[in-house]
Amino acid sequence: MTAQPLSILVLESETSVRDALVRSLTDAGHVVRGAATRDQALSLARDDAPQLLVLTGSPADLAERPPELVPTSFGTCLVPDFFDLRETEAALQAAATEGRARRELRWLRRHGGPASPLPRPTLAPNFDELVTLAAQSDGPVLLQGETGTGKGYVARLIHNRSPKNDLPYLEMDCSAFQSENLDSELFGSERIENSADFTQLAGLLEAVGQGTLFLDQVDLIAAESQERLLTLLDHRRFSRHGGRTPLFSGARLIVASHAPLSEAVADRRFRADLYYRLQTLTLTLPPLRARPDEILPLANTFLTAGAALSPAAQDALTAHRWPGNVRELRDVLWRAQVLAGQDIIDVVHLALPGTAAVARATAGSAGARPLDAVEREAIRAALAAHRGNRTRAAQALGIARSTLLEKIKRYRLP
Repeated sequence: MTAQPLSILVLESETSVRDALVRSLTDAGHVVRGAATRDQALSLARDDAPQLLVLTGSPADLAERPPELVPTSFGTCLVPDFFDLRETEAALQAAATEGRARRELRWLRRHGGPASPLPRPTLAPNFDELVTLAAQSDGPVLLQGETGTGKGYVARLIHNRSPKNDLPYLEMDCSAFQSENLDSELFGSERIENSADFTQLAGLLEAVGQGTLFLDQVDLIAAESQERLLTLLDHRRFSRHGGRTPLFSGARLIVASHAPLSEAVADRRFRADLYYRLQTLTLTLPPLRARPDEILPLANTFLTAGAALSPAAQDALTAHRWPGNVRELRDVLWRAQVLAGQDIIDVVHLALPGTAAVARATAGSAGARPLDAVEREAIRAALAAHRGNRTRAAQALGIARSTLLEKIKRYRLP
């Protein structure tokens, strides 16, 4: 795979060495500026938003310098005074990869780590072929379907089947951010405090590099961000929020919406030109109620070893409309297993709305415990077993970390 062009700032006091390095890196396809002093470098960095600072010398020389001479996205790369272009290129890409990994780790830590994935939904053969076709393409993909139909799973599946499967995969829920915050998270940000003090933050586009970026609920982003996305798709370029320097992006974009994106276009909430760029390859995930034959096979993937459904419970699952789709099915079966304990899961354990089981579960029977009490105890036990690690507790319980956090807050658990 072709190395990704980088925005580079070379800081070197000796003119001949600096010019040779700038010329060589420019010929290699990078955007390069050179500076003789730190003050010059700071001035250029404010205007050019470098991803890497390149210094010459030995590791001992670098150790004597301040830890961050110039703010950059991915840090500093040291090359020897007598540099070899091939070795230098490898060092640059390694430094950029490490910087993206740090950015990705900061994102995951700040947002609670990757959510526990849904088990694989059943894909019809023709739909599975479309997924494979989308994986082999490098263009944008639009996923449409009701909430809980498995759009996040399909996005990850497209990435895993693509030539980019060894590169980063990041996802972002656009509904979780206000307009300016979304811009900063996605495109990065630059802020100048004064003439000698400014900060830069690489966004997800820089962190993902040439990997895959999944944007969920893309129909909710503001008009300004829609325009920046269109520029990204048309020119493979973007600039950070508050910045002016164009940066290259080789990222593959997958987007999703709960409602047809054409409706947002008709309501003038979404740009028509951006919609036409995104809908080149559209995959629509049908709701679970439209696939009644798949409900029981899918339900079995959510059951832990030894758990089983009674015939009446199987009939109840098949008859239910599942407005929350696969995610609702998963949560219902998780709670049912908690309530059933070692017994076979029956209708009363499912507690589906609109059935007599709800009334029985609400009223309770001799010796029965309320659902909330059982669920609270299960969560407390999982947290204790994993020493308070919420990500591992969520995985053990078979629910998303965000769901676990909501339940911890509801039950006021520590």
